[in-house]
Amino acid sequence: INEILDLFYLEKSRFISYKNKTAELRKKVSSLIDKYEKKLGYLKIELINAEIREKYKLFGDLILANMHKISIKDTELTAFDYATNEEIKIELDPSLNASKNAQKYYKKYNKLKSAEKNLIKQLKVTQEGLVYLGNILFSLEEATELAVVDEIKEELFKTGYIKKSTQKKKPEKSKPLQVVTKDGFEIYIGKNNEQNDFLSFVLAVKNDMWLHAKGVPGSHVIIRSDNREVPVAVLEEAASYAAYYSRNRGSEKVEVDYTLKQNLRKPKNAKPGFVIFNENYSLIIEPKKPVLS
Repeated sequence: INEILDLFYLEKSRFISYKNKTAELRKKVSSLIDKYEKKLGYLKIELINAEIREKYKLFGDLILANMHKISIKDTELTAFDYATNEEIKIELDPSLNASKNAQKYYKKYNKLKSAEKNLIKQLKVTQEGLVYLGNILFSLEEATELAVVDEIKEELFKTGYIKKSTQKKKPEKSKPLQVVTKDGFEIYIGKNNEQNDFLSFVLAVKNDMWLHAKGVPGSHVIIRSDNREVPVAVLEEAASYAAYYSRNRGSEKVEVDYTLKQNLRKPKNAKPGFVIFNENYSLIIEPKKPVLS
């Protein structure tokens, strides 16, 4: 009886630890997503502001084209813009001559042009960060084991999104989900980015099939072919699992991409779980929960 009670309290303690860690991590990731969404909105506004640079180039061009009309101490130039067939008023600095007024506008133009390049870079990084954090949040929502949550936490530390915890104990390794079809094909399903990377770039060989729900966070799914042709029924079965373990699980039908492992590539410095491929097909399938091996 004592052994049964000890086991019960041990499992209860693990469950409480899993729930608390998951809730804490989800809160952190959700907060990061909010922060990135606000940053994205700010960058988009700044990019719109940077795009007005062409106006300053036009002002500089028109000042140079109308130098003969400008006298020292003039505060404004009225010039005809042949592009719009309209007269426009351009503010002048009365302490500067025409050439220096034009240079002043060209400087503004060049400054905004440089700022726009930087903003476009920041925008790309922020958008990629949002996609990555969306995938992390999905993995946390799907996690049912403490080991999976610990691996996600470790990944967030390695990618610089959270600070290292004081926990010294090395997290227990979790395993991907596995299904064996009635034809004897093994199907593996990743439960977090670490597992997804392992399945796609360590376990899978070139003729294995890779699947993922199109355009949404979800698991990498691998069919081990052992150099056999994968039957349509097996492909559809694996696709239904990829659909189920995705953000689109609640949809009646989900589009799933599939390709051979040999077509996968991980870009240099890409975040965990990120892949690109140069050749793929897709199918529409109903999500289905697998019966696990």
